[in-house]
Amino acid sequence: MGGAGQVGFGPLYRIDGPPPVAPLYGLLQTASAPAQGVRIVPDTDERGIERWMNGVEVYSYPPDAGSVWDTCSQVSPRPTKDFGGTLPLPQFGAFTAFLAETCTSYRIWDQDAYKARAVTAFAAVESAIVAKEFMTGAVMTANPHLSDGTGTFPNGDTVTSFPDGVRLLEKAIAATGKLGLIHCSPQLLSAAAAKYGWNYWRDSANQCVRMISGTVIVPDSGYGAGSTPTGHVAPTGSQEWIYATGPVDVRRSEIFVNPENVSQALDRGSGGATTGRSNSITYRAERYYLIDWDTELHAAVLVDSCVDTCAHPT
Repeated sequence: MGGAGQVGFGPLYRIDGPPPVAPLYGLLQTASAPAQGVRIVPDTDERGIERWMNGVEVYSYPPDAGSVWDTCSQVSPRPTKDFGGTLPLPQFGAFTAFLAETCTSYRIWDQDAYKARAVTAFAAVESAIVAKEFMTGAVMTANPHLSDGTGTFPNGDTVTSFPDGVRLLEKAIAATGKLGLIHCSPQLLSAAAAKYGWNYWRDSANQCVRMISGTVIVPDSGYGAGSTPTGHVAPTGSQEWIYATGPVDVRRSEIFVNPENVSQALDRGSGGATTGRSNSITYRAERYYLIDWDTELHAAVLVDSCVDTCAHPT
């Protein structure tokens, strides 16, 4: 906070800047309607304790798409019914999402109002914080995440056009027989819309972008920096890896401010100062999170928004 002085007729009058606003579309915004494939789960035990903070093992539903059996078959030997695939049991750890606000102490007249500013700013970028971790696994490296290099790669490391990449991911989604999500950056989706006049529709009421097929696209700001799946080629220029998953569950605590009082937030510039700025106060708006999915569907395709044609023969 603060800035260079300027000549005027009196002391400068302090005003709040424009309040930060969360983007219309994103991972958490999609959860406004759980049928879109993202749920925010209020998960506590019988005593109201959020045990998921210790980490979870996901008890997945049957991963198969199902089959048909001829009830009246007369052939010998009689056809048999399959026994289904192995249930994936992925494990996920919780993490803390946070945003810090630091200012020199003499400029902070109202501690409660100062804490509230941190919470307002955190709420605006919250989805991007969580989506970035979900894509990269930068902090929780052991958690299954979009770029962990597992799953399937329908086009290998070959780059293709964005519409063709989406086609390949929709094919992987269709093979499950269930709803799937496509994760990409906002700039890639906007480039596709501008270039191809594309067949998707936007549901502003539910903060959702869908393909004409009904598949939900999640263009989160947290995906904007891109990623490289482990063991695969890095994108260059206008290229980007895009991903498909099944539905995603979000568990989170209430937002809290850390530390609770000004004596703990004050950096006096000596004896363990944390900011390097003496007489500054730092509060952090924080929230515990756990993001999981069953990992049955996990596909990735490298696309280029400047390429028009398919890069494979099928």
